[in-house]
Amino acid sequence: MTLSLWPYQEQALAGVLERFARKIRRVLLVLPTGGGKTVIAAELIRRVLEMGRRVIFCAHRRELIKQTFAKLVRLGIPPELVGIVMAGVEGRCVDNIAPRPETLGDDELWRLWARRRPQAPVKVASIDTFRNHARPEAEVIIVDEAHRALAKSYVDVQRAYPAAWHLGLTATPFRADGKGLGDAYDDLIVAATFAELVEQGFLVAPSCWGSKLKANLKGVKRSKGDYNADELARAVNRSELIGDIVDHYVRRGNDAPAFCFAVNVEHSRTLAARFNDAGIAARHVDGSTETSERDDALAALRDGGVRVLCNCNVFTEGTDVPQVKTIILARPTLSEGLYLQQAGRGARPHPGSPPFVLLDHAGCVTEFGAPQEPREYTLEGRKKRDKMTVSLPPRKECPTCYALVPSAQRTCPGCDYAWPAAELGKETPREKDGELELLVAGGAVNVRALAELTHAEIKHLKEWGALVETWRAENKERDARGEPLREHGWILYQWRRKTGLDHAPKGAKIPKLTPEQKARSEERRRAKRREGIVDRRTDRDAARTHALRDEARTPDEVTSVPALPPAANDSANIKVPPCPALGPLETWEL
Repeated sequence: MTLSLWPYQEQALAGVLERFARKIRRVLLVLPTGGGKTVIAAELIRRVLEMGRRVIFCAHRRELIKQTFAKLVRLGIPPELVGIVMAGVEGRCVDNIAPRPETLGDDELWRLWARRRPQAPVKVASIDTFRNHARPEAEVIIVDEAHRALAKSYVDVQRAYPAAWHLGLTATPFRADGKGLGDAYDDLIVAATFAELVEQGFLVAPSCWGSKLKANLKGVKRSKGDYNADELARAVNRSELIGDIVDHYVRRGNDAPAFCFAVNVEHSRTLAARFNDAGIAARHVDGSTETSERDDALAALRDGGVRVLCNCNVFTEGTDVPQVKTIILARPTLSEGLYLQQAGRGARPHPGSPPFVLLDHAGCVTEFGAPQEPREYTLEGRKKRDKMTVSLPPRKECPTCYALVPSAQRTCPGCDYAWPAAELGKETPREKDGELELLVAGGAVNVRALAELTHAEIKHLKEWGALVETWRAENKERDARGEPLREHGWILYQWRRKTGLDHAPKGAKIPKLTPEQKARSEERRRAKRREGIVDRRTDRDAARTHALRDEARTPDEVTSVPALPPAANDSANIKVPPCPALGPLETWEL
């Protein structure tokens, strides 16, 4: 059976196989939450099975293991070929008497068909169990939520299979501590962006709303790239803030099933209690919640028995509940990956659902941008932010309804509030390290377009600005030497050589010489042309004079070059000096 993949999934799988064919053994595949990473993995597994190879699929949570097993079976992989490596899964198989998988729901499919099957060619493994498990043979290793790939347990798996193909799957290829994933993977493939999937109808983009009340995070310490959880909880677990979260859901939440992401267990319990007090059915789930209770809470959320499911780092990754169309961010974070994982839980389309809304009480949209905004992905680590610099705010908050809208937008789509012209300039973003401000002062950037730029476009803008500054510096030196100045075409020529683009980047200005500079440069160019004509005429006159003088000489006056003696022209008499003897070869230690 061949799976039916969408074009972007086919292209992504072809890219993975092409890398493997070129002996690039460690590949990271990036695709937004809901884009179908498991579907691509299932088709890869099917092809690998046809080649007679064995596969291990690793994940870090029970929900991910369960969902992956169900999806592999639904997508055509026979359950008899899939073994589960996780504590609590039975070893005794009932394949001969169990109902066929196509007649079962996911819960029944897991209960009746999920077995250890030590000889199965496909293993779906919990990393916590697998790291203490005997290493079965495998030619392909697939890691879900691969932004965790630098953890020791995953590093040990890579080292145990040095000759295997390694494929990582993630929606957020970066870590809160700033480390890149280049130590775990050698190449990166972006299958599709969030905006592209929204345009094609595979995801839905949220409307983002902020809040009038903000937590005071001054003095909250940082730990491992994010806020200290205990201090952060004390800052946000306040009655007025929690009341505002409940009120915000009532006014903006569309009465849709919601995930509410809290800081810690106490914060999550307090939020759930306040929702229930307001007549909104809510439940709390954390890492210590029994598996059956957690499954029951998710089922109640899907069926409408629960409206808000408050949790602490439980439903951040791998939770597939398309009915959820409201995301409540009650946990401030410095991790862009954590924010995008949480926000992505509401992006899957669902028939008849209300519009997707993101209620941001954590300042994440202002800090990192809306989920649908373009991002630049890389395997390299990110530079640490300067504490004294300003982060790039791609959005601004309406002072009337607290909608979060693009910084350059003049009117609010939520309440039609119009920003005064004087305030629009205040919303212009500034780059963190101040380089972009310097370029604005130099006239290399269109300030009005600056607020709409993506991170990749800002990078291009910096490169363009560097060329402009080089052009200005060289023209200053040429002017001091009295030489003609370079026109702006030199910048475009160098830009084309550097990037292959025939036009300036978005938001850039093409600087030109002033009329005075242009007139001065043209006069110098004409003077040089005149000098060149005089020089060429002088050279021609001198050459003609020498020719006439030579014609007037007699044969005796012409000096001849003495010929070499005949013996010297004989190759047998030419002696080549011997080459020095070669010493022993040196051995270099790498």
